Amino acid sequence: MSNTLALDGLQTEEQAEKTARRAPPPLWFKKEDSWAIVIGLGLVVAATALFLTNSGKVLPYFTFSAPGWKSFGELAAKLPAKLPGAFGLFLLLASTLSLGARSLGYDVRRFLRGFSVLYLLAVAVLIVSANAAVKSAQLESPLVALFAGLVIGNTLRLPAWFGEALRTEYFVKTGIVLMGATLPFTIILRAGPAAIGQALIVSVV
Repeated sequence: MSNTLALDGLQTEEQAEKTARRAPPPLWFKKEDSWAIVIGLGLVVAATALFLTNSGKVLPYFTFSAPGWKSFGELAAKLPAKLPGAFGLFLLLASTLSLGARSLGYDVRRFLRGFSVLYLLAVAVLIVSANAAVKSAQLESPLVALFAGLVIGNTLRLPAWFGEALRTEYFVKTGIVLMGATLPFTIILRAGPAAIGQALIVSVV
């Protein structure tokens, strides 16, 4: 009896291995890397097309930069002019990232809810980082975001739906594509063949 069970177990493992070998690789639209490239380059191409067709006037409606401020009164006077750009950028990112999230199999409703909270936190971090006192203390936005994350993560119990939007690799990969696409080619040329060759070797290794 025990020998029969052992043979059945071996056959089951062999069948599982064969099935895994036969399983086709995931389609390109089921990978985070693919969607990071599509979203990142898509946004760059769209912005470039708007600029080249003299339609660049709409770009400020999809950008946000926190105004510098020293007092809450000054912030209240400057911030309203920046809100349309913040809202437009939110709609742009939410729509494109949700499209990828749906193809990747995420719960889109939960993803959107969580992303909305993350976006508001990101805007708040940028506003705090633009304060004159914070700037004088050499606290850049990444450090402020780190402190905020530590406080929230260690003091609050995050709801389950919020976890659906905590896709660090998805956001980081998309950001890397956007940063790489905005790197001026002249800087690469100035680096010289040696620096370019070194970068290629490091990338391959």
